[in-house]
Amino acid sequence: MTIVPDTNLFYGRGTDLADLVSSSGGTISPSLVSALELLCAESDAGLPRRQQAAQNWLQYSGNAVIDNEIAHAVALGFTLPPDYISAFVTVLERFVTLPDTSKESQAKAGLDLSAAVLAKDGVSARFVAKVDALFGAYRSQVAAAEQRYGNRIPHSVSHEESIVRRIVTHFRSNIEDVHFRRIDDLATELALQGSNSRDASKIRHYVDIYLEFLVRKIAEGSPHINDYVDLQFFAYLDLGYTFASKEKKWRELADLAGKTSNFIFVP
Repeated sequence: MTIVPDTNLFYGRGTDLADLVSSSGGTISPSLVSALELLCAESDAGLPRRQQAAQNWLQYSGNAVIDNEIAHAVALGFTLPPDYISAFVTVLERFVTLPDTSKESQAKAGLDLSAAVLAKDGVSARFVAKVDALFGAYRSQVAAAEQRYGNRIPHSVSHEESIVRRIVTHFRSNIEDVHFRRIDDLATELALQGSNSRDASKIRHYVDIYLEFLVRKIAEGSPHINDYVDLQFFAYLDLGYTFASKEKKWRELADLAGKTSNFIFVP
């Protein structure tokens, strides 16, 4: 079993990771998604904690796994960019020795942490656009039903989970298409060789989780943009990895989507 840990498992002295290895008999494969999160500057006060987490990440860097979108790109027929993982390892090795996050210290170490922040913001922006489009499609479905029946459908009815689930299920092909187009854009951005097979089976686990996430958030009426980066860890299920997290919300989501055999909850 190869386990991709949630970023929160890298914090502390690494006991969660050690316990995970001993209890599961598996190996740890740190994700570049976690590397990106650790590099995103917050404040100098949180720097030592993030540096310790980065050291824990580097302990397992020999098994590091590419970020989720490139992982899907490779699974769909594109080639892996050369030195992609090693570049992140080099950046983290420089990061753990930073005395502070000032521009001067970053320049001396050959780092630019603002680039990591921009990259993470870009990922979140893509999620905003994707979710806005799907929420808009849902609202259009409700509006069409209201017009058909000649009266306004109460919020409590239009957001009842069983109704939301029936409507959102029809968005599956839309979600797949949006993700395929994102992979094509990524391949162009990185000049990847190959072509997109558009094989939906290669992204099945991720889309299953995404649909369940949408059902829950529409029913609750409170989509949370900050959940996006964590949600991406479920893409690794399509590569045969197991996702481990301390977050109860991801355990619940995995249960609802039928992914319990691909998920480890760390209490």
